[in-house]
Amino acid sequence: MMVVDPMGLPPILTTEEILQHIFRSHILLERICKAGWLSPIPDLEEPYFSRDAAYSALDRLLKGDKPARLEDEPALKAGEPEIGKVSTPPLVGAKEAAEYLDISTSTLRDYSEQGVVPCVRLGKTHRKYDLVQIREHLEKKRKESGPGRIEALKDLLR
Repeated sequence: MMVVDPMGLPPILTTEEILQHIFRSHILLERICKAGWLSPIPDLEEPYFSRDAAYSALDRLLKGDKPARLEDEPALKAGEPEIGKVSTPPLVGAKEAAEYLDISTSTLRDYSEQGVVPCVRLGKTHRKYDLVQIREHLEKKRKESGPGRIEALKDLLR
């Protein structure tokens, strides 16, 4: 039986991918590595990590385990959170995202499937959208595009 990764991540992850998709904090990643919960794969130039090992470390965090603070971390002030608040922008539905881009929901769905517009998939059919991420992604695509596609992407950003 084949097990599918719910986040769609590859089996080997770079430090940037671990930070972007799983831990989102350099300090937390350093603490987890120092605690021995996660180690880079040996004998590789760049630090690469096993997806399964990263999920195991995340599971420990979710169960309430806390890795020790690093020696060079400054002392916490009273009431200050341990790692810091992670503020994530709210996700919106297809209707609101389509209105933001001034396109139809079916066009938005097609663009999501083609990778033109990033989305978060919830199950097989539900998609949610981060409007800030969409704008950043389209700006990046616009800069990378050659002549001809620029006008189409500009239309999407209006």
